[in-house]
Amino acid sequence: MKKRIIPFLMVCVLLLAVAVSCNSNPGGGGGGGGGDTPKMPPELTLSNFKQYYPVGAQTSDLIGTLYYKEDGKITTLSIKDEGVTISGFDSSAVAENKTIKFTYKDLDAVATYSIVKKAEVHLEGTVIFDKNTTYTFEKGSNVVKKEVFGSWYDYYNIGLAPDPEESTLTYTVDINTSGATIIRFADDSWPYRPDGNGGINGKPSDNDYFYDNAPQPYFYVSTTAEDNRMVTNPVAKGKYLVLAFDFYGDMYMWFTPDTEEATLQELKLVDAIKLSAKSIDFDSTGVFISNATADAEKAKNLTLRIREGYNSKEKAFTLTSNSGDGYYGYSYVMKLTDIEPDWSL
Repeated sequence: MKKRIIPFLMVCVLLLAVAVSCNSNPGGGGGGGGGDTPKMPPELTLSNFKQYYPVGAQTSDLIGTLYYKEDGKITTLSIKDEGVTISGFDSSAVAENKTIKFTYKDLDAVATYSIVKKAEVHLEGTVIFDKNTTYTFEKGSNVVKKEVFGSWYDYYNIGLAPDPEESTLTYTVDINTSGATIIRFADDSWPYRPDGNGGINGKPSDNDYFYDNAPQPYFYVSTTAEDNRMVTNPVAKGKYLVLAFDFYGDMYMWFTPDTEEATLQELKLVDAIKLSAKSIDFDSTGVFISNATADAEKAKNLTLRIREGYNSKEKAFTLTSNSGDGYYGYSYVMKLTDIEPDWSL
């Protein structure tokens, strides 16, 4: 009996020692007796910092965001917020990769910046800007005349059509995120690049607009005949499409068995389907048609989308008549010819 009691006492002593050891461990968990998790030091990081600025820029022109993290909580700050100190910014001369430091609550975030000189901007003349909208620039001025027209007809027939809605804008010259010179309009935050020739990149001058972006005074013919499917409009089945635009911007449509010159020369205006230029629009991509109707049975839901430009003799644009509500449609790829319509017909 005594031999069994001694081992039992030894086991009790060992268990007691283990329990004491666990309770004295500062990092131990178990039953609510655990210690505190060590705190991470606070952090300050910089994001979305604009690197390029013009000569003479102020600290108020700086753009960027600071993130202050402490005890798992993140505070978002502008680099110009109260409590943020800026050091190292000097825009007095052109320079590259200079160091700037932002300090908040004794923590620093460092970045590099460059100072560039704005290019000379000389905008002059009229450009096609947005839908039915033109901007006119005057040399030596940052004031812009904005004109919004009702349709292609109103713009194409200035002096005969109603006057456009007119307003004035101003623009400022700035540097973009890549260091290039840009302009910004007061009512539009989007940056635009001057093209160096008095205009804006991507916005055609009205002097050049009528070559590739607007209809030419010749016949346009489809590259192929339409199919004979049940879903094809009866007037177009197996037929080619011929188009012409007159001096007022109106569009005329004929469905023909072929596109030979002799066939085109026989076309008469009285036999054509006419879409008024008042149902046609324009923008910086060119003259276009969007879901317009010239004839409820033969030319409904017309849509014209430019492909290679009105001057193309391969694939100038696509004209579709979209089906719906029991109406059957068609789709043609059009190209320019050298044959001029006889408008006296």
